Amino acid sequence: MENGASGTQSAEFTTVKELAEICANITGYNGTFTYVPDRPQEVKHAVCSSDKARKILKYKTTTKLKKAVEETYKYIKERGAKPFNYYLELSLYLIHLMHPIF
Repeated sequence: MENGASGTQSAEFTTVKELAEICANITGYNGTFTYVPDRPQEVKHAVCSSDKARKILKYKTTTKLKKAVEETYKYIKERGAKPFNYYLELSLYLIHLMHPIF
């Protein structure tokens, strides 16, 4: 099976870098990616799996990752992106409560 993430092919994993490259290729982004140092207590590796859905719900993957990204990009281009409100102040406040050193 092909690499995938979320609800797509999941026999192997897809890194954030690989997903970013797929998105860049589909959208025509020619810039560079910015890598930043790890943050304290940040999760280094996380894996999503659809194994439980496959077992319990008899879920079967029908769309490969690249195709899913292409369809999503086309959908957003046709309908337009919805505005997104960042709740940065709240996020920073909550981080401060959990980690007073920040």
